[in-house]
Amino acid sequence: MFEKTRLRTENLALLLLILTPIFYIIGSLFANLSILLLFVFYLLIEPKNKFLILLKKYKFYLIFAFLILLINILNSENSNLSTIKGVAFFRYILFGISLSFLINFISKKNIKIYTKFLVLLILFLVFDSFLQFFLKKDIFGFSYIETYKRITGPFGDEMIIGSYLLNIGFLSLSFLNYFYKIEMKYNIFLFLLISITILFTGERSAFLSAIYFFALVFLISREKKMIFLIGFILIILSTLLIKN
Repeated sequence: MFEKTRLRTENLALLLLILTPIFYIIGSLFANLSILLLFVFYLLIEPKNKFLILLKKYKFYLIFAFLILLINILNSENSNLSTIKGVAFFRYILFGISLSFLINFISKKNIKIYTKFLVLLILFLVFDSFLQFFLKKDIFGFSYIETYKRITGPFGDEMIIGSYLLNIGFLSLSFLNYFYKIEMKYNIFLFLLISITILFTGERSAFLSAIYFFALVFLISREKKMIFLIGFILIILSTLLIKN
């Protein structure tokens, strides 16, 4: 009986993990709903005292974040708007706690299923982005924003697909390397594919973040030759693309 309950709970956790990146594509309402669902699931499964212990452990970081928020509100021209946005920021802390719990809660087998799903999602978004770039419309009929020369993919009029690929794409790569130990050639291909797609989206901040990410990985990774090669190829391709 316990094993069946555990299996059902774990399958529900896997479902929530899979739905979360999809909800972020659908829109902000569903993105916030996913955070709420993850946190409710976390509270129902994790003993309450552990959550309190976690809060005590990171209380200084939370206090620091609260002080930054308070300073921002006091110095803002629109304090009401700053308060709403500042309070809303804390939902990402809850999201991080809940997501970390779920990844550790489910079995390695289900994590591998989740990893495969993430990779397929990224490949689909890359395909959809280039389809929109070359044909001026993506699979869902969303048009390329000619005015700003921007790709939006399935996000419609929201120009955030580059940031999405930056976050979810490199998360997928980390899971692939941790659970599947993929070969260097696949790492190079996926690194370049995600980065070049981000460049094509026209999101400069997301692309610069990718460059910073490469620099950080180069400092901490043992595969310095691989990261250097990826960075060198990326710089050359980026220079040619930007020039054109």
